[in-house]
Amino acid sequence: MALNTFAQSTKIKSAEVNANFQNLSDHGRNFTMKWAFAGTLTVTTTKDYIALPDTGVISRVDLVCDTAPTGAAVIVDVERSTDGGSTWVTIFTNQANRPQVAISARTGNTTTIDVSGATEYTHLFRVAIDQVGSTIAGADLSVMIRGTYSLD
Repeated sequence: MALNTFAQSTKIKSAEVNANFQNLSDHGRNFTMKWAFAGTLTVTTTKDYIALPDTGVISRVDLVCDTAPTGAAVIVDVERSTDGGSTWVTIFTNQANRPQVAISARTGNTTTIDVSGATEYTHLFRVAIDQVGSTIAGADLSVMIRGTYSLD
């Protein structure tokens, strides 16, 4: 549905305003949370915590390496804390769903998020690199969590 347009100095019809709001509300707003790991990758958990500005739903996690791993894939986990960082739990209860960059590839992703809809604005997120390449570890990794939150 296209947004209605209003000419300057005209009366705004409430039905058109409501239609515009409903159109925006139906589509929600997109968000991206991003972490960057500079240099040669190592197995590590970031201390960089990010929270959403509102309640949302995670739809995918994308990975990009500047240097491709060889010998083994790079595997990343995303962890969530619902208690201000005291405890952390993966959003991939099925560990096979974790995103990875395959051997000799530079990108990877997953759209299978096991805990996608339970993302309150009070939750914190962090990233753990669980595995790196065994011959060439890979380098300069970006991890992006993408999703939407409602305008309602």
